[in-house]
Amino acid sequence: IEDVVKNQKFKTSVYSRESFYDVELYADTNPVNIFVVNEKNYEELPKKPIDIKINGNSITLDSEEFKKPFVTTFNKLISLPYANFIITKNEKFNKKKVKKMDLDDLYFTYSDTESVVDDYQKALDVVLLDKDATVIGLSIDYANKDKAKDFLNGINKIYNDYAISDKNIE
Repeated sequence: IEDVVKNQKFKTSVYSRESFYDVELYADTNPVNIFVVNEKNYEELPKKPIDIKINGNSITLDSEEFKKPFVTTFNKLISLPYANFIITKNEKFNKKKVKKMDLDDLYFTYSDTESVVDDYQKALDVVLLDKDATVIGLSIDYANKDKAKDFLNGINKIYNDYAISDKNIE
């Protein structure tokens, strides 16, 4: 699971504040990519979301936990107390998929690798479907279906990679 979390960059999640509930934006529904360059060990993780305001190429990050907002631009290193980030425009963003959403009120959350792995382990359900053939069923309870599908496909790919690697060692 840790390999999937690292490969899929699941440590940040971007949301749009909507009338009745917040919606996680992922893949082609997300206007930005947030890359974690590195985590800063021994720093307290954020408890509050980080608001994202985009005006042209200018980005303002703000949170109740910040003393003052961080103003930056796309493709620049952003040093927050707990990690360094780079925010880029998502070239695969498909505005048609989110045309009814208010993309002017975005925020993101950040969790360290260990916390994200724990959350996915709790959400993952593994069932032995056929003990004679050692076939298992994987499912996950997650609100964003595309992200859940990518997670399960990532688990499958890594499992297969490990199996091939084990066979090559024998």
